[in-house]
Order: sequence, then structure tokens, then C-alpha cells
Amino acid sequence: MSVARTRCVVYVANADSQDLSIFSLREDGDLTPLGAVVVQRPAQVGRSIVLALNPKRDYLYAGHLSGAAQSSVATYAIDQRTGLPERIGSTPLPDSTAYLATDRTGRFLLSASYGAAKVSVNAIMANGVVGDTLQTIETEPKAHCIITDPSNRYALHTSV
Repeated sequence: MSVARTRCVVYVANADSQDLSIFSLREDGDLTPLGAVVVQRPAQVGRSIVLALNPKRDYLYAGHLSGAAQSSVATYAIDQRTGLPERIGSTPLPDSTAYLATDRTGRFLLSASYGAAKVSVNAIMANGVVGDTLQTIETEPKAHCIITDPSNRYALHTSV
């Protein structure tokens, strides 16, 4: 009996170079470089990039500061054969982003802003690109995570 093995791809966000490194993870734990993609140029050196995959793992979202005061999320379509992402869109976000996640259906992008003490929800369009912000809620200081519960009915976030 033959067992099909699924390729494991690792995406690493690099704060200094403002790009994503892509690796194949082998069964023995070794990483093999597959390439890199630019998130933004010129690089905002030292600015963190936060990543989220949708549930089907065919879109990757990279939240970053695209200027002194503008936060954005870049959408990448993932080639299912190679695992390499291709940028297909960019959307402004309400504030800096410490955490990104999709809901369990992949229809919404959730973000938490540590610096602005807010959480927000954006629509994800049929083509995978993040759309408009649907709702922003102020939180206690230092919002740093937002996820949905297993039923996908409630969004849970942490602060302070």
C-alpha cells in the first residue's frame, strides 16, 4: 500500500528585508529554500509582518505597515503545485496589525491591533483578495490576538 505524502511549505516573514522566504519542509526536518517574494519596497526596516493562511491554504495574507501611518494586508494566491505565493492584491487596514486570522470559512479576515487597541473584520472577496473593513471595535489596551471559536459563531480576542 502506498501512502501519498502532502508537501509541507513553510512561509517566513522577514522584518528587515520586508519579504517572505519560502521553504519546503522535509520529513527529516530539513528546510529546502524554494524562493522569496517581496512584501513591500522600499523596505520599512524592522517592521513586523504577520501572516495568515485561509482554511483551504490557497491564499496567504501578509499584514504590514506600508508607510509611516498606513497598515495594509497583501493577498497572495498560492500555487498548489509549487507552494509559491503570487501577489494578487493589497488592501488598507484600519490600524497596525499584531495578529491576522481568517474565520473558519475563509470569508472574513480578522485583525488585532496592539498599538491602537482595536480588532477589526474585513470581507474576503471570491477571488481571495481582502475587501473593505466591515467592523472595527475598540478593545482594552494591547489587543494581540483574534480567532473564531470552533463553531465559527463567536470571535474571541485577547488584550492586556
